Order: sequence, then C-alpha cells, then structure tokens
Amino acid sequence: MLARRRLPPFALPPELLTLLRGVGQVVLQAHAGTGACVVAALALADPALACAALAGTAAATLAALLTSAPRGQGAAPSAPAPREAMPDAGTHATVHAGPHSPTHARIAVAGTAAPATAQAGLQRGLHGYSGTLAALAAVALIPDRSTAFAIALIAASVAGVLYRPVSRALARVGGAAYSLPAVLATLLWLPLVVPGTANLAAAPSDAPATLAGAALASFAQAVFASGRLPGAVLLAGLALASPRAAGLAVAGALLASVLLMAGGAFAHAGAAACAAGLLGYNGALAAIALAPAGARAALGAAALAAALHLLALHAGLPPLSAPFALAACLVSAVRRSRAPSHDEGVTGNADDAAGARLPSANGATHVVRPPR
Repeated sequence: MLARRRLPPFALPPELLTLLRGVGQVVLQAHAGTGACVVAALALADPALACAALAGTAAATLAALLTSAPRGQGAAPSAPAPREAMPDAGTHATVHAGPHSPTHARIAVAGTAAPATAQAGLQRGLHGYSGTLAALAAVALIPDRSTAFAIALIAASVAGVLYRPVSRALARVGGAAYSLPAVLATLLWLPLVVPGTANLAAAPSDAPATLAGAALASFAQAVFASGRLPGAVLLAGLALASPRAAGLAVAGALLASVLLMAGGAFAHAGAAACAAGLLGYNGALAAIALAPAGARAALGAAALAAALHLLALHAGLPPLSAPFALAACLVSAVRRSRAPSHDEGVTGNADDAAGARLPSANGATHVVRPPR
C-alpha cells in the first residue's frame, strides 16, 4: 500500500510566504505568522496602512531582485527550495529562524554571497522589510492618499535597492542594516513633503494615560500606526515567533518611555505623545534586536536608543527608527570587539557564505536549526 504523502500545514504559496515574512521582518522575525499579525494590526489601525505594507514589501523585493541579478542572467530567482513541514510552511531550512535570534543577520563581505545564501535571504523577507517601512512612512505622513501611495512605491523600491549596500557597509564594522535603508529612503522626500515634522503620529483622543498602555501603543508606532489594540495584535505576532523577544520588547518600551520622560521629552513631544507610544517604540525595537545577547544587552540597547531619540527631539529632527538601528549597531559592535577571538571573524568566511553558520546580532556564531 502506497504511503500517503504528508502535506505541510498551512501550505500557502511561496510568494505569499515570502511577502508575509518580509512584513514580519519589521519586528526582526522571519515568520509568516508574525507578518500576518502585523498586517492585521495595520488593518485595525487603518486599512490603507495594511495595503501599503504589502505593496511596499513587494516593490522592495522586486527592486532588489532586479538590481542584484548578474549581468546577462536576467532577474529570475533560482528554483525555490522544497517546502518543509513547518509552522509557516516554507522557511528555508539552512538559515536559523528560531526564537532566540533576530533575522537581520549580517551578509558576507568577502566576495559575492553564494546563490543559496542570497536566495535564502530573499525567501526570508530580508529584501522586503525596508520597503514595508518606507511605504508605511509615506502613507502615514502624507495626507493626500494618491500622492502618498505614489511616493510609497518609489520609496519602497529605493529602500529595497539600498538594503544590500547598506548591509555590506555595516557588516564591516560588525553591524546590520536594520531599518536604516528605509530611514534613508524616507529622508529623501520627508523634508520636501512634510517640512518640520518632528512627531510622526498623532495621539488618538482616547490615548491611554498609563505606562502599560503606552508600551502597547509603542508596538503600533513601530509600524506608523496608533492605538493599544493594534499594538497588542502586533505584540502577539512577535510572541508567536519569540516569546523571549516579546517580553524584552515590552521592557524596552517601558524603559525608553521612562528615560525620555525623565529627560524632558514632554517639552518637545507632550504628554499625549507618551500616551500614544511615540517615546517607546525605538526602545522596543532595540530590545528585540539584542534579545539573543541577553536581558542586559537588550535593555542597554533600549536605553541607548532612548538617548538617541531624545537627542533627535532636542535637535528638532524626526527620529523615525534611526535611534533603534544606530543603538543596535553600536551595542553589537561593542560586544563583538569584546568577544573572544574564536567568536570573531565569522563574517565573510566560507562557512557563512555557504549558510552553514550565521552570526547573530551580538557577533556570536550559531549552528543553524530548523525554525519554529
């Protein structure tokens, strides 16, 4: 009797899985379930934001694919890897996607990355999340929706093209791209369309007055939305991929909010900004990025992100998510410089290019494991 073929659970098309993982990467998780929760959270806040996230992810992925294809070979990706019986049914098995590591791993700098590694990065959404953030920024900040979506698609494509060079440049100093490509793409149009913008989202009229409510709202602000319910849905999606990262993210949001209030952020942003989560999102993201390195490193990164956020407010600049990205890179570089010699030098070696071992945000090396 022939054995019945086992179908993977939630056998979605690989293109949709790649799209959802790209959206999930905005909270550093290559998990399609996390991406679906992010889209749901955005739809609760504003359906236009959900559309922008999906369109921006697709535009950035396509732009990266077109610009990274070798000359004379076109832009078609290599054959997709076979599906596996996993929760998101298709995560590439040779890249670590477990709950203990963010997935914005540094790419190899010595020579050209192997095709399998490049394809794995594409499937994990690493080329799409910058476009997600760039498109969300445009739709959230530009009042006219027609103009907003036009700029969103252009900015998302630019962010997708910038991801690879920014990643390679920061990999040389032990950092990672995080949200910097999206920040750079947004700053190209932000002074022209929204001059003098410092507060990037308005507080809702029923904004919570407690730090706990502000912490939940911070997760919504990480994707240019507002409200406690969207924030709670996004936090649930993060916990689906990594409960540890979710817990540290809440602690990072609370810590950043307290530090910014103590530093005088009320004078620049007002009490409503704190209630809406505008003071905590950079701390939450920084804590997620350094979660693999432990609570001390994660909260230290959150505190540094809060300091950089406050500096931007004092300078009258829109912080966006630059404080998180800079803080995560700085803490990672410091930890890497202090690591023992046998933990260093993994970026750019043959094993990394082949996908056998990948560095985490703190510069250490993992043996790859199947995702959750």
